[in-house]
Amino acid sequence: MNKEEWFGDAPQLVIKTPATSANMGPGFDCLGMAVNLHNELWIKALPEGATSTISVEGYGEGQSESLDNLIYTTYLDAFAKLGKKAPAIALHCINRIPFARGLGSSSAAAVSGLAAAQIMSGMAFSEEALMQMATASDGHPDNVLPALLGGIVIACMTEDGLVHASKIAPLKNMHAYALIPDYPLATADARAAMPESYSRQDVVYNLSRLGLMIAMLSKGDLQGLSEVFSDRVHEPYRLPLMPGIEEAKKVALAEGAFAAVVSGAGSTMLILSETPKDFSKTKAPLEALGYGAELMEVAPIMTGVECYKDEMELKLWP
Repeated sequence: MNKEEWFGDAPQLVIKTPATSANMGPGFDCLGMAVNLHNELWIKALPEGATSTISVEGYGEGQSESLDNLIYTTYLDAFAKLGKKAPAIALHCINRIPFARGLGSSSAAAVSGLAAAQIMSGMAFSEEALMQMATASDGHPDNVLPALLGGIVIACMTEDGLVHASKIAPLKNMHAYALIPDYPLATADARAAMPESYSRQDVVYNLSRLGLMIAMLSKGDLQGLSEVFSDRVHEPYRLPLMPGIEEAKKVALAEGAFAAVVSGAGSTMLILSETPKDFSKTKAPLEALGYGAELMEVAPIMTGVECYKDEMELKLWP
């Protein structure tokens, strides 16, 4: 769709929200990273009394165009917290993040809706408030906070639901690739595959690696990262739901990756290396089983959601 035609004489309000790769290695439900793959949301204010509309191109075209779309419901919820009626808007979504593949499409939708509410409310929310609402909307801070804040985010939630987070800059010499199968994996199915409890050995295994990983990332140290990306909490239970991915992981490591991990709940595998590499051979195990796959470079990025008015960037919070 032509942007100038769609906006007409209205201000061009555009939101760009990145994909995320959550559960990084041993960081189940607490560590995620923003990557350079973005959805766009165009916003146009409508006259008072008009009915909001939504249109979609890309993923979800013809399927996600009702007002129960997560972007719009998050927008309404934000205004409800202000005790105000949400202004009527027209939304046009350009979805580049695939659905149900472990790259944070739902997180991007929730953050886009919050950013829309922030703009249309005259920047009524603080960064802290947006963090809390984003986490409440998605339920998992490692999914949604990198989309909001950018970078690599480590987060925890208190017993009363408050989220605390810290952001780490991605390493400059860390290259990331997403191997995206042409089959989905619903988060509910991926969670159902996991056990209710774990052995002490498995808990210590993950905690020790997560602690060391955060220390190494904070220092900008890639040496030895290959030793800390392994996981015993979610990956062993989810890989059987992802045909060809376990074999693709072995290929990636043999081709020089220092890590190859399930991205989010799957079905995507995130491949990390110290130098740019051709990991196209990782598609072969999926193709041998009759599945297609896309291999995409998804550079780690420091920026989260970005908002523009007539191509001038808007600051979303002080």
